[in-house]
Amino acid sequence: MRSPYGNFFATKAGTAALVTMPDVDTGARGTCTVYCVSMNVDANHDGNMDLSFNGADATSASSPDRVWVNNGYILPGSNGSLDQDKPLPLNDPNSANSAYGTITCQRDLENFFRLWICGMPSALSNQNYYATLSCTAISGSPAINLYYAETNGGTGYLTDTNVAASLVGESKLATISPTSPFVIPFWLYNGSNLNFLFEGAGVGEGQFTLTIYQNGNVIAQTSAFIDLHDVKDFFEQDVIQDNMSGAKSNWTSYVEAVLPAIASGLGNDTNMIVLVHGINVRPWDCIDDAGTVCKRLYWAGFQGKFAEVEWPCNLLTPKPSPFSPAVFNDSELQGYKASTALTTCLNGLKTRFPNYRLNILAHSQGNTVVSEAIKQGFTSFDTYILTQGALPDSAYDVNAPTNATLLTLDGVYPTPEWQPMGYHGVYTNLPGRIVNFYNPNDPVLDWWVTDQELLKPSVYIIGSIYNYDGTNSYFNPEFGSGYLVTDPEESRADVSRSRTLPIGQSGPSSAHGVIQSAVDLYANFGFYNAFPADHSAQWTWPIQTTRPYFQQVLRSCQIIPAP
Repeated sequence: MRSPYGNFFATKAGTAALVTMPDVDTGARGTCTVYCVSMNVDANHDGNMDLSFNGADATSASSPDRVWVNNGYILPGSNGSLDQDKPLPLNDPNSANSAYGTITCQRDLENFFRLWICGMPSALSNQNYYATLSCTAISGSPAINLYYAETNGGTGYLTDTNVAASLVGESKLATISPTSPFVIPFWLYNGSNLNFLFEGAGVGEGQFTLTIYQNGNVIAQTSAFIDLHDVKDFFEQDVIQDNMSGAKSNWTSYVEAVLPAIASGLGNDTNMIVLVHGINVRPWDCIDDAGTVCKRLYWAGFQGKFAEVEWPCNLLTPKPSPFSPAVFNDSELQGYKASTALTTCLNGLKTRFPNYRLNILAHSQGNTVVSEAIKQGFTSFDTYILTQGALPDSAYDVNAPTNATLLTLDGVYPTPEWQPMGYHGVYTNLPGRIVNFYNPNDPVLDWWVTDQELLKPSVYIIGSIYNYDGTNSYFNPEFGSGYLVTDPEESRADVSRSRTLPIGQSGPSSAHGVIQSAVDLYANFGFYNAFPADHSAQWTWPIQTTRPYFQQVLRSCQIIPAP
């Protein structure tokens, strides 16, 4: 803007022609060309770069751009295998991806953000100009690594595998920290925007400043404030444990830890999404998968709160733990028992965030925890998404089609069918919006079917089996006294055989039973039958191919995703 007295304040990057007031004697005017330079980030996380002064993406010390650092250990795949997140090697922080100074693989790109410098003229070096990017620490040890972006500075690196592939292997231009400014090479000044990507390389808040010099004198400055965190700062971690002493019917669960988010990195939308994992998830896997989901929800346009719940599932690889043929059935029971503590966690979230809509995303066997909690009375949720659920279709829809093999086996080795001791109809009382994300080809759920065929009733060791006499179920140990099974959760996990395929393999893509809507993951997103990756494709595949899945998660939760 310009006043009659010559004051000028730029509100938009680019070239401005300043015209003087008319000369009082001759009426002549003078014109001066001014270059207005800005440095921009997508501070409000909507996918658009607002270049206007004091617009939606303007930053300040009290309102910085909050992002995560790239401190994971992501290894590129080889021979057709997928890129993988791994635990950091002990005592080796230099293995973190930001320490590599290279875009290691397509998966790595979900940790990169855009930074634009707009309005820079060309040929600055010919007039003794030069420019630097520097950092002043406000807290901690902020640092970023700077890279070239795709040609137009867009978001294709997150959505297009070809664009992403073109960036893989690129080395950083510089690390910018309080002790290491970056002099921008003169050959970058081409009269257009300078489009960069950056990854967080140090935790802390910093003022990142573009300074333009002429003959060593500062003639212009502009800044962006960036607050860099470990991604775990952006989500709550709730840890559940089971007390598995004594008879199974007496097992209980409790909340071992609640670690609230310490930063509001996603935004201020009043939606919350809670992730509940499935079987074969170690504590490190739980946190890592949650971090991946948090990032991918962010890139899909989510601006609310995120939480993950860790429950005591069993492990299938590298060897079953506990070492038992019925390791899957044991884990199912542990999931049912964890439902009480899950209710405590969810009620705690509702108490602390009473005006938020609570949405639950449960994967695979995690649906035992969630469905049982809702059955037992937790109804204060808005949407519950079963994704690749490892429970029978008939548990949610009493009219679900039977599977011929399972039905035949039950005629030979009968088990309880109907709820409460069997699966059939056990969750037909669930309220709220229930959405089923299913993959008809899911390879891990094929193993669930095999478990139903061979291990229902459960076989623990030779001579220790559950059996069903047509009326009651019994546990008969090889040593010691047996007992009548009276706990419905134990009966479903260890005795009852499903007569249907799992809900996670079952359509239709429409309402059925308590399912109000459904999404075919194969037809819509290409989840297929690679074992075991496609059972968890939403976090094993790279972001460029899974972003549509997370956009659908938001739509199913009635949240508008980013385009």
